[in-house]
Amino acid sequence: MLQKSFFILFLFCTVCLNAQQTAIKGTVTDCRTDEPLPGVAIKISGTTRGATTDISGAYTIQASSGDVLEFSYVGYLSEKIPVETNKDINLCMVLDIIGLEEVVVIGYGVTRKEASTGSVGVVKENEIGKVNVTSPEKILQGRIAGVQINNYSGQPGGGTEIYIRGISSLNSSNQPLFVVDGVPVISGSFGYSTTNSNILSTLDPSDIESISVLKDASAASVYGSRAANGVVLITTKSGIKGKTTIEASIRKGSSTLAKSGDYRFMTSEELLTYHRDAVVNAGFNPDDRFDPPHYYPKTLLDLPQTDWFKEVFRTGQIWNVDLSASGGDDNTQFFVSGGYYSEEGIMIGSDMKRYNLTLNLDQKLKKNISIGVKAKGSYSDISDLPQELYWASPIYGAQNMLPWQNVTDADGNINWNVPSNFNYNPVGIARVNEQWDKFYRMLSSVYFHWEIFKGLTFKTNNSLDYLDSQGKNYYSPVMPDGADVNGAIWSGISKNSSMQTSNILEYSREFVTAGRFNFLAGQEAQLTSYSLYDLNATGMGTKIHQVSNTTKERKDIGQSLRETSLISFFGILNYNFKDKYILSASLRGDGCSRFSPSNQWGVFYSAGASWNMHNESFLKAADFLNYLKLRLSYGTNGNYNIGDYNFYGTYTTSEYNNNQSSLPNRLQNDDLTWEKNHEINAGIESIMFNRFNLNIEFYRRITSDMLLWVQLPSSTGFYSQLRNTGKLSNMGIELSAGYDIISKRDLKLNAAFNLTRNITELLDLGGEQEILDGWNRIHRLNEAFSQWYVYDWAGVNPLTGMGMWYDENGEFTEKYENARRVTKGQIEPKYVGGVSLNLSWKGLSISSMMEFKTGHYVYIMESTYTKSDGWYIGHNQVASQMDYWKNPGDKASVPKPIANNTSNSNAWKSSRWIEKGDYFRLKNVVVNYSMPLKWISHLKLKTLDISMEANNIYAWHDVSYWDPERSYNGNTYSTYPLSRQLIFGIKIGI
Repeated sequence: MLQKSFFILFLFCTVCLNAQQTAIKGTVTDCRTDEPLPGVAIKISGTTRGATTDISGAYTIQASSGDVLEFSYVGYLSEKIPVETNKDINLCMVLDIIGLEEVVVIGYGVTRKEASTGSVGVVKENEIGKVNVTSPEKILQGRIAGVQINNYSGQPGGGTEIYIRGISSLNSSNQPLFVVDGVPVISGSFGYSTTNSNILSTLDPSDIESISVLKDASAASVYGSRAANGVVLITTKSGIKGKTTIEASIRKGSSTLAKSGDYRFMTSEELLTYHRDAVVNAGFNPDDRFDPPHYYPKTLLDLPQTDWFKEVFRTGQIWNVDLSASGGDDNTQFFVSGGYYSEEGIMIGSDMKRYNLTLNLDQKLKKNISIGVKAKGSYSDISDLPQELYWASPIYGAQNMLPWQNVTDADGNINWNVPSNFNYNPVGIARVNEQWDKFYRMLSSVYFHWEIFKGLTFKTNNSLDYLDSQGKNYYSPVMPDGADVNGAIWSGISKNSSMQTSNILEYSREFVTAGRFNFLAGQEAQLTSYSLYDLNATGMGTKIHQVSNTTKERKDIGQSLRETSLISFFGILNYNFKDKYILSASLRGDGCSRFSPSNQWGVFYSAGASWNMHNESFLKAADFLNYLKLRLSYGTNGNYNIGDYNFYGTYTTSEYNNNQSSLPNRLQNDDLTWEKNHEINAGIESIMFNRFNLNIEFYRRITSDMLLWVQLPSSTGFYSQLRNTGKLSNMGIELSAGYDIISKRDLKLNAAFNLTRNITELLDLGGEQEILDGWNRIHRLNEAFSQWYVYDWAGVNPLTGMGMWYDENGEFTEKYENARRVTKGQIEPKYVGGVSLNLSWKGLSISSMMEFKTGHYVYIMESTYTKSDGWYIGHNQVASQMDYWKNPGDKASVPKPIANNTSNSNAWKSSRWIEKGDYFRLKNVVVNYSMPLKWISHLKLKTLDISMEANNIYAWHDVSYWDPERSYNGNTYSTYPLSRQLIFGIKIGI
């Protein structure tokens, strides 16, 4: 009876309890956009019972009156709402601007942007994956304030120049340190045979999750002697806990010459008129068949005509295929990918193929111990032909060729009788010669992470970056370079390796009243080595293009070896008080083998502070202000890129009186040391009205102990010596802004803008007032850092049609030898920046990117040949030359052409070839459509995207060339122009 009573009582209580619980329903959306939020976690406070929202943001949960529902979602502020009986709960969640926002990758770790004190620019995965690039640094162009990219070559796999906050050295490298997944990697050009092979093109941009650029000393000085020019941190994708996701993408496109403006060469009719007038102006008869050098009859137009630019330029083809899988559980996460990239260049003979494999694996062995492997392997094959001012260059050859000269002869064979280009037929050369490099690269690292106890961790990361390259140049005996020796070959094999170990002990602790402390102590050691073995031979003919196919008397071999070691010790201290006041400091000591034993160690340091004013109570009433942060930092770093063994005194070999001998050719300098940077940086970051952000940076960087070549007395037996004696300043302001113009549920439009103004000034040139640099550049104290130093062109004499110059008295002269030499325009752009627009409507998105440079001048070196006023008679000329002087009184822009002109009106070092380099480029437009899930779910697909992108669409400029971008030093001519690309793609996720 008692048991029955208990059973009845239990049943009654259960019924009552169930009667009190009801199904609470609702929808969760984004407060700003009203879009549903799928995957929001909802649980009853104090219990494990919960639910999640579906794709439409809806949920249902059993709860009782008085319960409290906790809503949480990554990147949004958590909410707690009490339950009222029979009342649904609809909630809009507020974006946690400070919490989600960027987790920024910095040196040896990550931090929230709110907690950083340094100047860091970030490009995220969604921006990287939008456009087709062959190497990761190219995506930075126009996207980050303070970062200038010179994409001066359209060669597939070609290089770029990247300058972070200007130039910091005259004789050392100005390129930044590249770090991939915490490992400093080999960068630069390592091709043996090709003109412009960028080793960063061996990395697959599709595998990259984010790129951070450390710009100021507070952010970069932890890398010490390697960080003088900034640091670019590349983080690749890792696995995420959850169901395995497979993604595949295919892009297919074509490319053509990205021509803009009216730059072109003369037509057959224009060229013949020009030549005939040049001959007449020289006092000869163009119809005199017995004077071959001056014979240009009108019947030349009756011959078959060839557009040589159509012969050397083509429509290129692009293929980009990527396949990846990622996923994992609580203990194991993985990311694996494979990629294939193929680009047929727009110029004959230029191609690139790349194959990539990536494996990133993270494994938790125990609760407090984990290990991981990151391995990337690639094979690249790059081909091209000679470039710049070589007759074998397709573009320079096409500039020289006369239209009445043809690619083939009457029998269909390659026509090698083309005297206008000294018998170098660029189309034939592309068929019979070889010029290629093959790169085999393995970049791998293994880490071990141990949480010794709560707050104290140890991590060791050991890596190898190995690059093996092979190059070949073959000159066929049927073309001029190989004709005299019955074929010639140059072949080289280089091996580059960088081994590094990094060991870090980190301690973190939070105090209720005193804030959070983080201390990191580390040690690193790095060994880099390079070896090159090159062989050349002649006499192998056309059958077998190998060194073995010749005699030993016709073979030569060379060898080059070098090695650098670096050992470092460093410490980093961070302090955070209530997310209001952030302090950081770092100290690093580097010992490097590039300096003498008495001068191998350098010490670098930094200190930074930031104030998150938005967390102050006195700003709580400012509802419009979401985020306001002030930053101030100061620090030092160094530049050890002075070359290996430069402090040694060296000898060279020679022959004297038929005997081998050696003699000194460089004086030893035990005092040679790092160039050192001292930088102060102040920044303001803000977000207002949840839609407008504005960041401003002010900086000044002083480079001291700058390396300069100092002249020595002739009594020493040496001309000069490299010494640390100069000083240089970079000062500037950076502005970044973004605005959500429209932010509705289905329609969004936002814009972003960045602008940089950098001023480089020389403070000390080792006692000199100026230094000449190259043929026509000059560096002077108290003036623009680098200027063109040329002879002062004065235009055309309207009475005689001859070119004129200004002499030392500012008077006109037709004699080049009396011309004065002056500075004409600075080389460094005054302003560099970019603009982006992004529009989305439901599943459709359209994004565009524009970039610009202004306030600088470029030197079009090839104009001395293509605008030669008859000096380069017998070759094609730029069409603008048709505006030449004809009659007294004419106000022409071009002197009268004179066959074999000797007036020097086309002289090399002339201000005539200096032009404003300003340009504004529509860099790319990307259109993407993501299919709604309800359309593709029956196909078992998670995502299906269709895209179209156009790159290098148009550039507005006044430069006399197809494209306005040039190498910073100006010594580029007849460069490989950029290509305009149109690419279609499809991407699926399973």
